[in-house]
Amino acid sequence: MTRKRKSEVENIGENRKREKFSSQNFEKQYGYVGGGGGGELETVLDETKNRDKTGSFPQEIVSYLKGVIEMIEGGEERNDMLMTRCVEECNGQEDRLLSYHNSCKVVEAIFGPSHLASSQFLRSISRLKERRILDLFFSGCSAHTMEALLYAMNPVDTNQDIEILHKFCDLVCDNLMEIIVDRNASFIARALLRITCGLGREASKEERGFNRNAPSVDIPQFESKEMEEELRKTRDRLVMMTTDYNLLSEIASLVADRLDNSMVSLVVQSALSGDEAVKGRAASRMVQGVIEKIDANEEAFIASLKGKNSSRVWEKVVTQCDEQSRLQLWQMAMGGSRVEGLAKDNGAFFVIQSLIKNTKGQELATDVMDDLSPLVSSFLDSNKVTIVTAMIKCVEKFDDLQSPLIKTLRRYFDANKASNKKDFFFNLLTWKSVKPGEMDVNMSTVYGSLLIQSLLGLSHCSSLQENIVSFPPSIIRELSLHKISSHVIQAVFNSPSVSDDTKNHVIKAFEKDWQSLIESPIGSFVFDSLWNSNVFDVSRKQNLMKNLVSIFSTSKSWKCTLYKCDAGLFKKDIKQWVNKWKQSGQKSEKSVKKQEKIEKKKEKKQMKKEVKSEEE
Repeated sequence: MTRKRKSEVENIGENRKREKFSSQNFEKQYGYVGGGGGGELETVLDETKNRDKTGSFPQEIVSYLKGVIEMIEGGEERNDMLMTRCVEECNGQEDRLLSYHNSCKVVEAIFGPSHLASSQFLRSISRLKERRILDLFFSGCSAHTMEALLYAMNPVDTNQDIEILHKFCDLVCDNLMEIIVDRNASFIARALLRITCGLGREASKEERGFNRNAPSVDIPQFESKEMEEELRKTRDRLVMMTTDYNLLSEIASLVADRLDNSMVSLVVQSALSGDEAVKGRAASRMVQGVIEKIDANEEAFIASLKGKNSSRVWEKVVTQCDEQSRLQLWQMAMGGSRVEGLAKDNGAFFVIQSLIKNTKGQELATDVMDDLSPLVSSFLDSNKVTIVTAMIKCVEKFDDLQSPLIKTLRRYFDANKASNKKDFFFNLLTWKSVKPGEMDVNMSTVYGSLLIQSLLGLSHCSSLQENIVSFPPSIIRELSLHKISSHVIQAVFNSPSVSDDTKNHVIKAFEKDWQSLIESPIGSFVFDSLWNSNVFDVSRKQNLMKNLVSIFSTSKSWKCTLYKCDAGLFKKDIKQWVNKWKQSGQKSEKSVKKQEKIEKKKEKKQMKKEVKSEEE
């Protein structure tokens, strides 16, 4: 969330007496600093000149720090000795430095990149009176600077850092109601929640970019086991208070619809993200808080699920909580007669979808399908396709729940009889926009493509595979070169549920014309999936490369694909090339087996937890 701050904090602390800067001769006390003079060193905001006469704006120390910044920009090393000297020169002036926009920018610029300097500066701040520290929390410019310095302390590596965080966390907990609803102070709370969980500043969408391999959960970093344990003690109270549903319910008079305040929502989301990174149980505790008072607060909870900002919190909660908590939440607060209204709401829709997608146990999966199966047609009519794809994902592990869902979809797309079964693929892909028996790839829809991709992951959806095997090579080539339907062909090769015969039938469509597939910017992605599929072994790769290396093409897609296939090594040393792809194939098989073992262990642990909870 982008934070807007005022350019200058006016009249802050005018009623407080401020200590005047004692130096009469700047160079005698600090020595000569700075580059060639002029510029930023001599530029001070005009509006601070009058204040400087009364000693309110620390112009001299700001000028000194700007001079040091110029030295660093000129090539001077930013070492610990220089930073320590700067912090010493700021001693006693920290309060004043954080009271003005211009001086805050200077402090952040010089101390922000240094862990040591940030820690020392914040240590001085932590020694101020609690009321004054809170004033700095609630001020725009000082809160922004303190947030930056807090993130600079990550990863925490000294007891001094622990003391600072402990002091600030206690202040936030003691004044939680006011802080989490404030636009400025809430950023301090979020920074503390992340740092105490071993996390740095959250990356923005621009920083993450389109990296599909980026981990969905942040990975915490701790300097040592001792630091990790000390941070756990520091954060426990803060995390528990910020994720306590009953406590948050008490601020309903301050915040419209509890968690629907944007600041409160972001603070709670930060607490949940940090807790997930350290494998805590905050989400499950939050669900239990709802269950305990669901009889009295059911309407308020339903309203919270529908809120623009609060729904984001509950989406995280149902994703992170354990299976037993999800089951209780569905049975007591979300399922049954309530689910239709929630699924139609633009906010609660995402919560329902996330809960379904993360279902792991058969009991919850059965309840979900019983409640939602009658609503599939209405979901499809209103283009809420992602909730249907979530239902498909939900039944992937449960064979007995797949057939009823597939029959419902075949009935909706006019392919529930033996006579029209062959039309299921194109009726689905084009969203019933073609006549029976017609195969018009250009009528492909995104919704249809998404549903087919999801259905190809089911072990009992053989009707789609039968349709694909019946397609002539020309239709398969058209599907592979179309911007929407090409994703379906990629799913054919990527899905372990699709048979080898179906995959080989698709491959045969290109055996006489590989060049058109590879040269296409869209088809080249299909080729990547084909190349990495389990049916395209090393011998088939080798036979194909013999043909491809003899073809000359100026297409960028062609060059990129041959580079991925390592055509250069193939020309130099075929044996080495063969060994390379054999090893890559073995690694992929090992990774698949390893992942299967991990999933089985997770399921066993989950079953043990459920048994223990039932016994208790």
